[in-house]
Parts: sequence; structure tokens; C-alpha cells
Amino acid sequence: MSKQFEGLDVTLQVGADLSSYQYYFMEQSSTNYQVGVANATTDVVVGVLQNKPNASGKEAAVRILGHTKIVAGEDSVSAGNVLGTTARGSAQAIAAGTDTTTYILGICTKGGDSSEVIEMVLLAGPARAR
Repeated sequence: MSKQFEGLDVTLQVGADLSSYQYYFMEQSSTNYQVGVANATTDVVVGVLQNKPNASGKEAAVRILGHTKIVAGEDSVSAGNVLGTTARGSAQAIAAGTDTTTYILGICTKGGDSSEVIEMVLLAGPARAR
């Protein structure tokens, strides 16, 4: 079972029903104070959605720094992996020096398999995986 410790959250809004995207990476939309699910591996991520807003305009609690749960992407993720976003907003292991167009978003503290809720420390960014 995943744990979650303290972190820094901000309240933003969603532009659509994101009730199925709790613990996914969020990106800033073109509307002020509004976020959506990260949809490219090169997205600049704002943070991780902590709640389940179910309609446009609802409040989104977004963790921007600290420990958080996150959904693993298509591959297994191990503790100690450097993490970035997939094109679906879930977490994937990235390799510095190889995935140079991807942003480093944090470090995995508890790994798991595809689609499982894992844990990470969300780092202040953005910084590319050089």
C-alpha cells in the first residue's frame, strides 16, 4: 500500500472532468489558473493532481513539491529511478543524458508495475534530463 507524506499543494481549476486522473501529472492550460493532464513526454508539468474534480471549473488540489503518490506508466518503475511524464500523464523512468527532451520531475521512493500507484518525491523544476 502506498503512503503519502507532507507536500506543498496549490488550488487551481480544471477544464474538464478529471475524476479518473487522481495522482497523474498536470500541465498548465492556456487558460489562467487552469490545469489539464500532461499529454506529451516533453510537457512542462505543474504538479500532481491530489483530488478527483469531476467537472470543468472545479477545484484541483495540485501537489507542486514534496512527497506524492503517482500512477506508474506502461513500464515498471523502481525506487531510485528518476521520473518524468508519459504522454498520458503517468510516471516513467527516464535516463539523464538519453531522454534529453524530457523534464526531470522527481525521484521514485516506492516502485511498482504499470498502472499501479507508486510514490515519489516531486522536485522543484523544470529541468531537462541532460
